[in-house]
Amino acid sequence: MKGVIKIYLFLSIFVSICYAQEKKPKFVIKWATIAPEATTWGDIINKASKEIEKKTNGDIKNIWYFGAVMGDEPDLVRKAKLGQVQGLAMLSVGLSKIAPETIVFSLPYLYNNYKEVDCVLDRAWNLIEKIFIEKGF
Repeated sequence: MKGVIKIYLFLSIFVSICYAQEKKPKFVIKWATIAPEATTWGDIINKASKEIEKKTNGDIKNIWYFGAVMGDEPDLVRKAKLGQVQGLAMLSVGLSKIAPETIVFSLPYLYNNYKEVDCVLDRAWNLIEKIFIEKGF
């Protein structure tokens, strides 16, 4: 009987030590996207999340909901407004649900190359940011 108690005591202490050493993040950010995880987008998101966790020494943890498990993009916008998720990775359709002005960036044949796209977005970024802040994002 004493042997069983010693084993139980040892296991209790061992588990307590292991649990105590597990660092809990200071911030947990829930993200949602319609992009499937098994895609290039999913790979990029997962790599970036791991890098953020590493660079912050585990203080920030990102939890991703891939593949529209939280709904379509209009659903995601509603969930963000309710605070159910804190971040979204969306296409122009979802962005236009928040700020219709952003749909202009998706017009076909508007840009000749990615350099032009980058230039336009760089110049418009402050305005876009202002619009999203005014909309509560």
